[in-house]
Amino acid sequence: MRRNPLFCLVFILAGLAGACTDLDDPPVWVEFSYQVRCAGCMPMAQNNEPHRIAALDGDDGLEVICTADGDKISVGVGYDDDDRAKDWSFRLDSVDVTEAGPGSACLLSVREGSSEYVGSCTDEEPTAEFPCQVKLTHEDSVVSGTIFCDDIPLSGDPTATRNVTKISSNTMPFDFEVQNCEGL
Repeated sequence: MRRNPLFCLVFILAGLAGACTDLDDPPVWVEFSYQVRCAGCMPMAQNNEPHRIAALDGDDGLEVICTADGDKISVGVGYDDDDRAKDWSFRLDSVDVTEAGPGSACLLSVREGSSEYVGSCTDEEPTAEFPCQVKLTHEDSVVSGTIFCDDIPLSGDPTATRNVTKISSNTMPFDFEVQNCEGL
């Protein structure tokens, strides 16, 4: 019995399409590009390598975690790897994604190698007490907005600060988006 090759191709493609669209628990997707920069910081230092991320959880060993509890989300992205090019992480904790602003519990941390910078969040201009401007909202399972940190201190040494910005800028916020956050 001869089979029509076109029929076989349609059958195979229909099966693959069903496999791609029938996800009960879709993976977390994140997209952002940022750089930890020395913008008049003391002590003076070179800028860190930029991070351009557009990936699903698990792509090339990248770990993306996003959980929601009501209107508060926590997002973690990064590698914990011996490969120096992959030794970084980015984390937002307890961000209120309503129009009320990020909330008093919001905390942002970025790690570059052994250096971790940690700061509280605001939706206003950054200050010494709240060095990270975080403006995020959510619609369905998509959280998006902008982030900028001005003089975020090094954990353990508040006199060593950096900016977390759009790549190649000292003062511009970077765009941030995460999809399929668990709990939204």
